[in-house]
Amino acid sequence: MAKALRDLKTNHTLVVLITPSGVSKEFTRQLERLYDVVIPVTPLTGVSVKNLSLIGRPDLQATFTKLHLWSLTQYSRVLYLDSDTLPLQNLDHIFAVLGSSTVSFAAAPEVGYPDTFNSGVCVPCQEIGVCCEGAPNARLSLLLHGS
Repeated sequence: MAKALRDLKTNHTLVVLITPSGVSKEFTRQLERLYDVVIPVTPLTGVSVKNLSLIGRPDLQATFTKLHLWSLTQYSRVLYLDSDTLPLQNLDHIFAVLGSSTVSFAAAPEVGYPDTFNSGVCVPCQEIGVCCEGAPNARLSLLLHGS
């Protein structure tokens, strides 16, 4: 992904979150050459593999790891892309659009679930509490739907 974003001439800092227990030291060194910043994080789990197997998605077991996005307070805005995302055009305009609006959160819609979104492509709000303002029945699980 870093190569694709650089080929597309992004003007933004490329940051990658890694779980050191799941990434070899050699691969980490390669990521350090490709990205501007490599941040090690602890895997966060919370959903049982058994329950995820019922919906055919055991791969979502560590999806809570995305909560580390809210620890990136050194950045004024974050565009999160899952590692299996392939950008086909420069995405810098997203920062300009969101920076000039009152939108606090943006994400790609989830295919097949019209009332949820896929957290694999999102711009998380700067403060997790802001995401649920005005939505008293909102559940954090909605923020983590998808891989």
